[in-house]
This record gives sequence, C-alpha cells and structure tokens, in this order.
Amino acid sequence: MKRRTVYSAALVWMFVGLQVAVAGIVSRAPIHISFDRNVEDPYRGGAAISKHSRLSPHAKLKANGLVLEGEGKGWVESETMAVGLAYRGPCGGITALFDVMLKNKEDKQHLKGYVRYSCDRLHWSSWELPKGSKSTRTARKPLFLSDLRVPREECTRFSELAKKVEKPEEGAIQGAAAYYRWLAERSPEIFAQVIPSIGYVQLKIVNHGPEPVTLQSIDGSVSWHTSGLSRLDEPVDWTTKWNFDLRPKTPPATSQPTTQPAEPSD
Repeated sequence: MKRRTVYSAALVWMFVGLQVAVAGIVSRAPIHISFDRNVEDPYRGGAAISKHSRLSPHAKLKANGLVLEGEGKGWVESETMAVGLAYRGPCGGITALFDVMLKNKEDKQHLKGYVRYSCDRLHWSSWELPKGSKSTRTARKPLFLSDLRVPREECTRFSELAKKVEKPEEGAIQGAAAYYRWLAERSPEIFAQVIPSIGYVQLKIVNHGPEPVTLQSIDGSVSWHTSGLSRLDEPVDWTTKWNFDLRPKTPPATSQPTTQPAEPSD
C-alpha cells in the first residue's frame, strides 16, 4: 500500500510539473548618453537630449559637455526606460547602476544620483538616493548603485483594492499589463493610490556643489529578473516590453520642469 501511495504521488507531481513551466528571465537595458560634441559618438549632443529627456533651466549644453550649475539648481533627467515584460512586470529584483564622466573628476563628490519608478508612466515614486549614499559618492565607485523593490505593504494594499473590483472572465486577459489596463478602465483611482509593480524607471543627476560642473557622459544599466512561471497551455508573449501607460493621450502644450527632489538625509 505504501508503494502505491508513493507511485501515485510521483505521478501527480509529474503531471503538475508538465503543466507548469518555471524559468527566470533576466534582462538588461544599457544606458549610454554622451554630451561631449567633440567625441565621435552616435548618442552625442541632440541625440542624448531628446524630447524624452529633461533639463533644468540651469543646465546648458556646450561643446565639451553639459554644464550643470551648482546649489541643486542644475540637473538632468534621463528618458523613461521600460523594464519587465508586458506579460509580467517585476515587483523587485531590479538593479540600477550608472556612473558619470566629468571634465574634472574631483567634481564627482558634488553630484548625487537619484532614481524613481512607475507602473503606468503617470504616477511615480519619490526620487530616491541609493542606500549607503555616503560611500558611493567617491571617485572610484559608481554614482548610483541600488536595488529597487516595491515595498511589500504596497503589493498587499494593491491586492486588497483589486479584490473590491469584479474579476475578469477566466482566460479573457493574458498578462499583467493587460490586466492593469482592464482594471484601470473600471477603477483608475487604484493606481493613484498605490504602485503595484515597476514598469518604468528614470534617472536623475543633480549638482549640489557650489560651482558649475561639466558632465560629459552617463553610462550604466538597469537589469531585472522576471518570473517565468506559467502554464504550458497558456499563450505567453515573452517578447513585448512593459506597455501599461495611463498618461493623457493629448499632453498639455507646455510642461513645467520636474520638481527638484528634496535633499535626503545621508
């Protein structure tokens, strides 16, 4: 009898195993922005400062780089980068790393790197400094290196809010981004209250020193891990990037610069 029980358990395990595919998907998006027009680079100058990037009024592009005025007035934001897949966006497991090339290496101590994340490109987290920011602002270490993760309480809160909304028919929606769009059509206020996952990240560099700093380039990467858990009979698109976007389709004619991030306590 015991042998039959063991064999039965083994068959059940094999059956379940055949129905579910488990694979971790690791992806990486490189970052390279050059501001030095004297260097032969396909990303230099205007290509680096596209309509998707933002400069403060106290940042000026010159021949040898981007000049950021001091006292927190000069800053530059990268364009928004999509992370994760449309099928499943990561709640954590995201590593952001970037560094800067300066005309004067000693000016690095006056710069601070920030990062923020969003699920829908409309509602964003606050700008964050990496943990242990004192030790990272040195000439030998990268300006920014940190792991990003949605707080557990945020994920729990989202689940509680989503439970109050009717559930879609089984099999009618494939993927997290599609579900979020479905949910936003019925209860858009949920995404104004909580950020359930990380779909986009954005970088920001601010000069907090007393004098202007010439920024020549930004290099780094954003990498993430997405669970590959899915049923084998479920149609899964592993190629489409995260594409949940709640921004108004017709943006206003003029936009104001992003609010200067508050000085975090080190």
